[in-house]
Amino acid sequence: MVSSLSSQTATAGTYFTYVIPEGTFTDTETPLSLRLSASGLPAGLGFVGATLSGIPSTTVGSPFTVSITATDPGGLSVSTPLLLTVLPATTTPPPTQPFAITGVTTISCTPVADRININFAPRYAGLTGQSIAFEVVNELAPTTDPAPYSLTLYRDNPVLSLKATQTGSVEVASFSYNWLAACASAGQDNTPPRLNSPVGNQTAVVGQGYSLNLANTFADQETPNQITLVASGLPAGLSLVGTQLSGTPNGSGVSTVVLTATDPGSLSASTSFDLTVLPAVVGPLTVNLTATPSQLVTSGSTTLTASVSGGTGPYSYVFTGPGSINPGGNSATVSGLSAGVQTFRVVVSDATSPVSQTVAGTVSVTVSEPSNPPSGFSITGVNTVSCEVLSVGQRRLSFTPIYAGVSGQPISFSVVNELPATTNAGPYSLNLYTDNPSITLKATQSGSAGEASYVYNWLAGCNTPARLGVGEAGSSLQVTILGNPVEGKTLEVEIRGVSEQSVYLQLVDQQGKLISHQHLQQAREVDRVNLPVGQSRGVLVLGVQSGQQQQHLKVVIP
Repeated sequence: MVSSLSSQTATAGTYFTYVIPEGTFTDTETPLSLRLSASGLPAGLGFVGATLSGIPSTTVGSPFTVSITATDPGGLSVSTPLLLTVLPATTTPPPTQPFAITGVTTISCTPVADRININFAPRYAGLTGQSIAFEVVNELAPTTDPAPYSLTLYRDNPVLSLKATQTGSVEVASFSYNWLAACASAGQDNTPPRLNSPVGNQTAVVGQGYSLNLANTFADQETPNQITLVASGLPAGLSLVGTQLSGTPNGSGVSTVVLTATDPGSLSASTSFDLTVLPAVVGPLTVNLTATPSQLVTSGSTTLTASVSGGTGPYSYVFTGPGSINPGGNSATVSGLSAGVQTFRVVVSDATSPVSQTVAGTVSVTVSEPSNPPSGFSITGVNTVSCEVLSVGQRRLSFTPIYAGVSGQPISFSVVNELPATTNAGPYSLNLYTDNPSITLKATQSGSAGEASYVYNWLAGCNTPARLGVGEAGSSLQVTILGNPVEGKTLEVEIRGVSEQSVYLQLVDQQGKLISHQHLQQAREVDRVNLPVGQSRGVLVLGVQSGQQQQHLKVVIP
């Protein structure tokens, strides 16, 4: 909606000001968010906010039809004409009259803390229509911008020295302006801040940083740089500091935020916008269940660990399986297991709202009967701690030997051709090539007779992380899977080091179901055995036994 404007009259060379009346434009949806602009102004006049002001310098074209336009936040606009007549100067100075400042028009005086902001316009004589450079000594640098001018001053400096020069005139005009006295007689007017740039509706996400600069939202004619902003209705986690709204929201929902701008004279204006906080994007819940060690004897124990990713914490864990399970958070200790391949399951649920996610993971361990421990000091096995791939044919191995007959005396440990004798406790680390799958471990204990020896198939240990090697002193059973993952329908296995001994091989799935098996009555120095894998997919377990020597390797069937 728009109302017509009454015609106005100005005089060339004389300061003129006109404020567009409140209610000229109305808008049903955004009544406080309209932005005003003007076109068709005569030379010397400008338009700021809702105020038309300046010193008209010409009558040519008078009367002028000035178009006043109101635009809403959606870009829709409407205009109304303002008829402005510029009259000739009432007194035309003779050409010989010098250029001078004859007075000052005080437009407004606004208290700002312990100072006063003034808006004023100098009045001139001897105008020729040429450019004027105006300055205020110690307060305003020379400028050719038209009046009005704005300064914020202390009361102990009541008089300003004004200076001006006109292009083509030799005179430097000066004038002493007692602004404090002028303010006392003119009063100290103040207008409230105006909405300059409406804030559109905003969107944020729970748990993600959010920032919005509100510096240009409001404008104030008298004190443009001294507006104080306050926000109400902010979502939890967000705050307004100065003109910067920022933070990390911690709850979803829609909030109506009200911004209030207050000037130093305590006048204020407000606007509002909706800020929608979306729920955080929750990834799918996954779990990986591992067992350490994955091979043990019936008298031993293993620790199950559930590693979770995705979803929304906190998580709940339910472990099931054979034996005695002692859960604690995302892990459980298991003991009292029977010999064979034993399978465990964990069910994990998260806190995603309104419907939680639930996933399950399984893992199998191989349990064997304990062998008769050798007498005296010996190496009875190896615990593979880690196996890092350095290249196609090289691994970095970390392991700890397992001893029997330990007396508490110092132990000297070495690896033939790989590690010189050391009394440092394990774990030990070696960089090894895969074409040398077995290494010979040696150890002596002070006060014990003889030297313990153990052949460690480290490459098989790498194929089964954290595997406990089980065997007797001097064990030499070596098992190599030729191609893992397996391609085709047959698993090829190479057997070394048990010449003329009986060897039994069995391939089972993670639930202990037998897939295939082979029995070598009398092994050769090197034997290759083919085991059918059938229609199996995923991870199988290969068990190889020769006498009291056992090895268990994981086999991947893609």
